[in-house]
Amino acid sequence: MLKVEYVHRHRFATRAEARLKISTWITQLLQHQAPPQRRRRAVTRHLREHHPRST
Repeated sequence: MLKVEYVHRHRFATRAEARLKISTWITQLLQHQAPPQRRRRAVTRHLREHHPRST
């Protein structure tokens, strides 16, 4: 995904520039995806605390 979505669509003057821009892109991508994951974990934690399984 990284190569198709970002690397192949940009030209970089130096490796340092490429490293910086790619790491920034990855960080932004992960920050965008993080909130639903946190909510999912919070819901799971709530369910485990308030609705324990009967085994």
